[in-house]
Amino acid sequence: MIARVLPLTRTRAVRGLWDYRLPAGQGESVQVGSLLRISFNGRPSVAVVAELAPSSAVPDERLVTAGSVLPAQLPADLVELAVWMAREYCSTPARALSVILPAGAERGMREKRVLVASLTDSGRAALAGGE
Repeated sequence: MIARVLPLTRTRAVRGLWDYRLPAGQGESVQVGSLLRISFNGRPSVAVVAELAPSSAVPDERLVTAGSVLPAQLPADLVELAVWMAREYCSTPARALSVILPAGAERGMREKRVLVASLTDSGRAALAGGE
């Protein structure tokens, strides 16, 4: 499976989608809006999956495999919105996506989990010395 991605770079000259082979065993978990660690222009970067394709026009020997799948993900309609924003406001998809991404997503951070505990009736009774 091929992920057609939008690299999150600050370079304005980067246009269009870039094809990357998905890591082995990750094809099922990747969908439009997934974040991938990639090597872009010889540097580590993050990219947002904009499309999935069964094959690529890029020759197989030139096709690079994405590094890993990050835990954060955007809904597909927000990826579409970011592409529209870039086109409408003469910007880049990377800049529009960076506005939409949750804080810390590019660093691989997950959403915060909060554990909540409450005291039950039997717990209150135990604390009171009864049963």
